[in-house]
Amino acid sequence: MRKNVLLLVVSLALVFTGCNKTKTDIDTSTDRTFEMNNDLASLSERFMVVNEPIEWTNYIYKSSQLNPVSFNEDWRLLPYISGTDTLSASCVDALSGFVYVGSHLNNYKVTPAEAWGGEIAIVDLSGPSLVGSAYDPLVDYNDMEISSSDPNNLWITGENDKRGSVILRVDVSALPPFVSAGPTLEMSIFGTSGNSITVAGSDLWVSSATHPTAPTIGGGLLAINKNFPAQTNYSFAVAQAKQFDADGTHGVLLYGNSPTQSYIRVFDMNNLYSFVDYPLSGYDVTDLGKNAVDVSQGYVYLAMGDDGVIKVDLATGNVTHQFLNYGKGNANGVKVDGTYVYVAYGQGGFYLLDKTDLSAVGHWDTVYSCNYVAIDPVELPATSNHVYLANGRAGLICLSRI
Repeated sequence: MRKNVLLLVVSLALVFTGCNKTKTDIDTSTDRTFEMNNDLASLSERFMVVNEPIEWTNYIYKSSQLNPVSFNEDWRLLPYISGTDTLSASCVDALSGFVYVGSHLNNYKVTPAEAWGGEIAIVDLSGPSLVGSAYDPLVDYNDMEISSSDPNNLWITGENDKRGSVILRVDVSALPPFVSAGPTLEMSIFGTSGNSITVAGSDLWVSSATHPTAPTIGGGLLAINKNFPAQTNYSFAVAQAKQFDADGTHGVLLYGNSPTQSYIRVFDMNNLYSFVDYPLSGYDVTDLGKNAVDVSQGYVYLAMGDDGVIKVDLATGNVTHQFLNYGKGNANGVKVDGTYVYVAYGQGGFYLLDKTDLSAVGHWDTVYSCNYVAIDPVELPATSNHVYLANGRAGLICLSRI
């Protein structure tokens, strides 16, 4: 295996304030190394072609009126192994024939110093094959996004062992990746752990949370200039900020308030930074775990952990539908196209729901924990043909609609 070691000058410290359009100094005093691998022979050992249809279970309580749909499991990307530790696939995104996967260690060892490590992996779908890997022993990766408006940059957020919440930018404009450069920018932000990262116009929206073990380190939501990340255009301090998503009309942040109440902050993306808050009474946003958000056609679809998946009308703030599996797992990830809602339900596996009323079209048991889900981008009301499941220590799973 050939590894390229990159000495990275780390850019630090976005200072959290309540002011808009503030600028902060960049501290370049910290150096770190990343382990890069673009050797196709060694990378191919982690790529497993499956090519078998999946079998839906009968574990469904509210069946959809949609016609049945079938999926094939095309391939799996096996997880990165560091010594005796197996990383857990935690986030995934797809664009223009490539799939990007983020992982973290998340092994709950007794010694905190041993509980860190993350990988960025890139799959070329034309093969398909794994074409690049970058391992960082100090960072857990929690969310990533690559946008058609910024296709050369992969943006990532997570948690650094030494500095808490961070964002990274990776240049993915050339193949093979990670040769001359790995992450080209790393910057600390407020909070203990970065939860989500979203590109919307010239802004980069980043949410981060306060961990119960470090309650004095506040989290919240930032909108920063992605071309000059030291410039903060909007900030909102809140301890239990979950994920954020936006389309061309609305942006939505999910955040917790108490064990019996959550909120969504709904932004008008045509009148930037103006917003309205809607309470979600009776719904709990868990302290730990993912709570994904997907905005689509005037509604927001929320992965609410123990409370399943809910659909909220953004004009009124009313919850119009809810899906609960009444079994194991928590709703972690959610993606929406013109017909379906794709749900990563933790240990409960993968659910395919009817977008209209959140009734179940199908359920598939997966190994380990189904942490996150991505689909091929489509123009609504089209339906995506591929589903990518970040499936914990089982790695990444690719499904195709038959």
